[in-house]
Amino acid sequence: MGSDLSIWRFLFLVLWMLASLVGTPSTGWSQEPSIQKLITEATHQELARHSYWLRLLRYHAPGETLLQWSTSSDVRSPSFFNSPQGATDPQAELEATLRAFFLPVKEDPNQHAQCRFVARFQWLQTQLTFPETLRQVECPLYERWSNRNQVKSISLIFASAFMGNPASIYGHLLMKVNFEEGLFAHSLLSPTFNFGAQLEPGDNALEYALKGLFGGYFARFTDERFYNYNHVYGETELRDLWEYELNLDAQQRQRVIAHAWELLQGVDFTYYFFRSNCAFQMSELLDMAWDKPRMRPEFSMWAMPTTQFFKITELENNGESLVRDIRLIPSRQRRLRQRVRSLSPGMQQELLRLIENPERLQDPAFSKKTGTDQAALLDAMIDYNQYQASQNETFLSPDQKQQLLVQRSQLPRGVPLEVDAYPVKPPTEGTPPGRLRFGFVHNTELENALELGAHPSYHDLLGREDGHLPNADLITFDFRLRLSRDEVVLRQLELLNIRSLKVSPTGLPLDSGWSWQFRGGLEPRDLECSRCRVFHVSGGFGKASPIAASQKMIGYAFVHAFTKISEEFEYDYTAGLRPSIGLIFYPVTGWKSEVQWSYLGGFAGEIVAEHQVEWNHRWNVTTDWEARFEFRYHEASEALLGMHYYW
Repeated sequence: MGSDLSIWRFLFLVLWMLASLVGTPSTGWSQEPSIQKLITEATHQELARHSYWLRLLRYHAPGETLLQWSTSSDVRSPSFFNSPQGATDPQAELEATLRAFFLPVKEDPNQHAQCRFVARFQWLQTQLTFPETLRQVECPLYERWSNRNQVKSISLIFASAFMGNPASIYGHLLMKVNFEEGLFAHSLLSPTFNFGAQLEPGDNALEYALKGLFGGYFARFTDERFYNYNHVYGETELRDLWEYELNLDAQQRQRVIAHAWELLQGVDFTYYFFRSNCAFQMSELLDMAWDKPRMRPEFSMWAMPTTQFFKITELENNGESLVRDIRLIPSRQRRLRQRVRSLSPGMQQELLRLIENPERLQDPAFSKKTGTDQAALLDAMIDYNQYQASQNETFLSPDQKQQLLVQRSQLPRGVPLEVDAYPVKPPTEGTPPGRLRFGFVHNTELENALELGAHPSYHDLLGREDGHLPNADLITFDFRLRLSRDEVVLRQLELLNIRSLKVSPTGLPLDSGWSWQFRGGLEPRDLECSRCRVFHVSGGFGKASPIAASQKMIGYAFVHAFTKISEEFEYDYTAGLRPSIGLIFYPVTGWKSEVQWSYLGGFAGEIVAEHQVEWNHRWNVTTDWEARFEFRYHEASEALLGMHYYW
């Protein structure tokens, strides 16, 4: 009898263990009623179609992102979803996520769904009635990483445009988390989120451009301490950084940080240079602060960092401006220029002599200077040597640098530099990147006409410099239509026009460099024919220099190589060189002019020998409006008087 009882007890124990393990495929019989109740409640509320749930899954409807043909997630990593159909079926993902929250905790609690999908768990808790029997999993890795009790604010960082990298010609956007106190309270130690393409080291420039434009790269969110990005952008690439501190409450900050945690788990996206880029993805992340999206770019074809910064300056949050503060983090180059500008003209000349011959530091004449003057000169030499180091050159040997630092340590503390040593305004005080154009045209050989035009981005050399690269053109997809009594014609379609005039405001060696330009698109054959258009590509190098000490007049000279293709030419093309000289000047405040002469010398295909003259003038009316006068000569003369509106 005792033996039979033992057998029955053994069988009961085995059955109980099996029931615990296989009651359901994932959670066990005991939790299944609670899960079904939550699923029923979520279905009744239609949570799977809720805007916030879809944004947590990074869902987009057709047309909301580039090449988006169906309602689905733009995340490419299966690990981001709890359901195999999660990327295309938000209801299936909702049910699988709810089940995952009830799974037993294994050896590493950080891998539990409650810890991997913190934002989803927190939001669903505000929408559904979870049972008290659900175990709240402790997430030590997330709690240590987020340090949420010490979070003071969140900032968006704008890294100014950088001509040395095609992916950064429109600037870059980062997100920084600021702490109240503790180990990471210093700004340079703040966690900072970045979104960027995962590049392949072996790709050449053409592969890089094509893959970036057409989705050939994956991209990810990453986080590093801010000093890493400050070093790359501010110290190496010499780009100013602008910090826009946001006025978000504690719950809104927590929402953004929790979703960032989900995206930092090795989640892949398809990268598109014009759309699925840092501006778009960081705006999507910031949007998690609110129940309804407020930051999503308005156009489905492109998203630009500057556009999103203009947007945050226009928004309010809890009855106050969304932007609490704007702060410049000057680049090494700006700090150097500020340092030199703080010196008197005589001291600037002495600095140039010391750079040419550092041994002059040992001359008795130098030691006779006041301690303040010696400190100012040595500080400028140290800054210049560090600036040169970022360009892989230095004028001091290691021994000379050591001697310079020792000599500086024996002098009194210098005068701290002011950030606004010369006027610089944040990007949101300049003109927006989009431009509409309309004007009246008089041509000596053709009918008078109206001209309409637009470009979506970004900035031309005559435009206001506030918030933009000075002395630079950066224009894409600039088209112009001419409307006369008899016809409407496409006059110009500039696909790309990049020009950078390297002007040294300090006069120091290496604080300038070669100027360069690249252009490509459709343009008129000349000004005598309304329908004679050619496809052109040109590029060249030159030098630019200030003519006046105030930098109100700049001269330049270029040599371009060009190719023009059209049936208008004898052999369907012409190719050659185009030397040019020009002058940029500011007659009075708010006015800016450029005069240019060039010679078109085609020696391959059709032989061409033509002169071109241009005079372009801008007058600021308001931040968003400006008047333009343009005169051109190329086999005929024409003048335009028009207006530009920036949007």
